Amino acid sequence: MSAGLLLVTVVTPSGMVRKKEVLSVALQTTSGQIEILRGHVSMVTTLEPGEMCLRDATGEEFFALGEGFAEITSDSVIIFSDLAENAEAIELEATETAIQRARQMLLKSATLSADERRAAELDLAECAVKIQIGSRRKKTGARAEPGH
Repeated sequence: MSAGLLLVTVVTPSGMVRKKEVLSVALQTTSGQIEILRGHVSMVTTLEPGEMCLRDATGEEFFALGEGFAEITSDSVIIFSDLAENAEAIELEATETAIQRARQMLLKSATLSADERRAAELDLAECAVKIQIGSRRKKTGARAEPGH
């Protein structure tokens, strides 16, 4: 690994989404947003749906992240999340449809189990993050690396 860089690995239930050396990574934790640089104190933190920003010498790469956790050491960050989607790959129309589905599901909350309600609430939160990040990134033209 190059000096001064942090190795970030992002894993979802579908497999590894990204592995990259970066200058920093910003994550949305349940305690607020944090930025991690090489030399960070070792810790494990829980993640909530939000934006992840990977910064390297050539710019920034943005992702919508779901719930999960991150294992942080002085030279690496491993992120385990149920969602990790590159901002440039977010399909806004499909995400809007998913939001409507989740809202319809929540309208039937009296007939839902606690697990079904929690799943619908999580879907709604993740879709809202995807819409926010996808819309903002498409407007600003933030860079995404080919194939990711």
